[in-house]
Amino acid sequence: MAQQQDTFLYALSSNNAWAGYKAHQNPNFFPKLASGQSPQILWLGCSDSRCPETTILGLQPGDVFVHRNIANIISPTDINTSAVIEYAVAHLKVKHVVLCGHTACGGAAAALSDTRVGGVLDTWLTPLKTVRFAHEEELNGIKDPAARAVRIAELNVEAGVKVLMSNMTIQEAIKERGLQVHGTLFDIGCGRIKDLGFGTGKGYKGFNGSGEEVVRGRHAQLLLENLTQDELLSFRDGLKAALHEYSTGTQKPSGWKSIHQPERTSIHNDVRGTNTLFMPSAGPDGLGIKDAPPIIKPTGAITLFSPQGTPVGLLHASTLTAFRTALASVCLVSKRASIRTLTVFGCGEQAYWHVRLALLLRGSTIRTVNIINRRFSPAAKALLKRFYSVPASTKSQEGWTDCEFGVLTQGYGEYDRLLEEQVRDADVIFCCTPSTEPLFRAEILTDHEGRKKGRLVVAIGSYTPSMHEIPVGVIHQAVKRHSHHEVLGGLLHLRHAAEGGVIIVDTLDGLKEAGELIDAGLEPGQVVELGELVMLNGATQDGTGPGEVGAEEADDMTVTSEMLDKFDLGSDSSLNTIGGSSSSDNRSTSMSSAMSSVYGGGASGSGNGGSSRTSSPTRKSSLAAAAALFHRKSHSRADDGHGGETSPPSHHESVDSSSVEAAHPVTGNNGAAVEAAESKHKHGHHHGHHKEKSKHKNKHQSETERLAMWLSKGNVIYKSVGLGLMDLTVGMHLVKYAQERGVGTTIQGF
Repeated sequence: MAQQQDTFLYALSSNNAWAGYKAHQNPNFFPKLASGQSPQILWLGCSDSRCPETTILGLQPGDVFVHRNIANIISPTDINTSAVIEYAVAHLKVKHVVLCGHTACGGAAAALSDTRVGGVLDTWLTPLKTVRFAHEEELNGIKDPAARAVRIAELNVEAGVKVLMSNMTIQEAIKERGLQVHGTLFDIGCGRIKDLGFGTGKGYKGFNGSGEEVVRGRHAQLLLENLTQDELLSFRDGLKAALHEYSTGTQKPSGWKSIHQPERTSIHNDVRGTNTLFMPSAGPDGLGIKDAPPIIKPTGAITLFSPQGTPVGLLHASTLTAFRTALASVCLVSKRASIRTLTVFGCGEQAYWHVRLALLLRGSTIRTVNIINRRFSPAAKALLKRFYSVPASTKSQEGWTDCEFGVLTQGYGEYDRLLEEQVRDADVIFCCTPSTEPLFRAEILTDHEGRKKGRLVVAIGSYTPSMHEIPVGVIHQAVKRHSHHEVLGGLLHLRHAAEGGVIIVDTLDGLKEAGELIDAGLEPGQVVELGELVMLNGATQDGTGPGEVGAEEADDMTVTSEMLDKFDLGSDSSLNTIGGSSSSDNRSTSMSSAMSSVYGGGASGSGNGGSSRTSSPTRKSSLAAAAALFHRKSHSRADDGHGGETSPPSHHESVDSSSVEAAHPVTGNNGAAVEAAESKHKHGHHHGHHKEKSKHKNKHQSETERLAMWLSKGNVIYKSVGLGLMDLTVGMHLVKYAQERGVGTTIQGF
């Protein structure tokens, strides 16, 4: 008795906490409930304690009108059930009637048994016994008792749906307003609900069906928050491939066999005086477009089409926008050598997903998460609660059970001191809040102490020319190019973390959209697109995690200018052996490829109006290495410059194959013969050729390792303004993922 009393008291206490949280989260929640109900679903289910309809549907109080009984039996003579149906359908005007059975049902097991249960239960189970006898031959043929119980549960739902379809109230509602009746089964073992296809619906047709999948924001959140590490990596790898193709391949405005990313456009609303943004994109999977109303919080909808133009998905953009942005950032987070401390500015969806994905991939070493916000708002409290509410088993599996979370606001007396500490202590900084002024002083990261440690700084909150997150001084420090004299004279003894000489961006369009990049006066040669780096394999992994080193080594992991004294991504001479191809960006003559600077060489034309890459005479030895390292495809003009039709314009035109052959004899169909001839001429014997080739290979490998070392341990800044391509790629993956799990709504024949 004492135990029952304890359980009841705990339930009351839990209710009190829940009511307080809901009221704090939304002060209008309970007053709105008290004003009346307008549920869309009538749920007819089993009384089993493991089948709470609102919970398993991911809905809220007020969303579902409910009637439950033993074994979810629907009898035409049961006045209780009939009264519920009449009130829900005729008066509340629900749009869906759902009859749901479940696995491991005690009533089903009792109906299959010849032993009496006793009392009124035997009478109640009579309809289910009738179902058993009507299908006795089929049920007896199923040898596994558990499978037999599942089958009779399905047959019970089918019988119940037939009773529902004969109900006059339901029949009238179907004719008059399109009421839908569904027969489903809840699998207790996995938590999924299966549409059995009984009633007015046609059941689930899958991704290749003729319908369109509609995924609500809440559904998307539930799916993505429960991703395993392998599932997350599947999402990430798909995005990496798309970004890599975007930055290094050829964009074709038709055919969709490659990436096509037009510029975003907008329409103006004269009534509200606002603009709505449209972000189209196309790729091998199809076409997508996101429309984003002018609200700071990501919202709007994403519409997806197959390559044949058939609608395949309509997604709420709020969760997906934050998730796909964080997923792109994770491409760099996973390359970091050691991550112990995260510092995040903001407390919205972007902040949540950046931290959540970092914990999922690197939680085994992350010990502190610092959240910095303007005030301790309800949103800040809700963010903390989301992390605290993650099941203990999940935290343990991902390795961050002992991770500590804290919130710092401007109202705290020692805000400035703690802000400086939390920014400097961070291994990764996420800037996830729209701001018209820098979030911290530049000196925190640019003075002597600040530069001792390598960090990854991700800035995604500011996306217009008037917004600024990162101080301009930090950007200037990141792109500063040090001469060899400066390195020897002042940097070596300071052991500063290495700077790459460039800012990483998701798209070169950031140079005209991101306020801090505009104010910093960056040129195309001072930025490099994420897609050109994502496929680079790290050279510092030791097997302890994705791109991670042992925690005990963390104090020694900073890459200093002493280690990379010749490594300046932005210099004209440092990475000639990694790259050397010139490039152009036909979107704008001023938007030449960042990699032309990062890997040596400037933009140059072909002399006849063509748009293929040409080599720099001083960097011939490096062109093939760049092509091999970043898998750049060769696209020569269609008719070899003899007046033929040119190939479609590209995002970054690829290296012209003839130029590659001229620049480096290793490439091209006859490269081996040409190189052998040149080697014989220069060295007089074949051994010289192998020696020279080996020397080039070793030098290329060395520079590749230095690049990977900078990404894993140096100072790296990533600025994102977003791409429609991200919405398309991740959205398509999410639609498939949702349909595999039966989540969302499939509209047949859309």
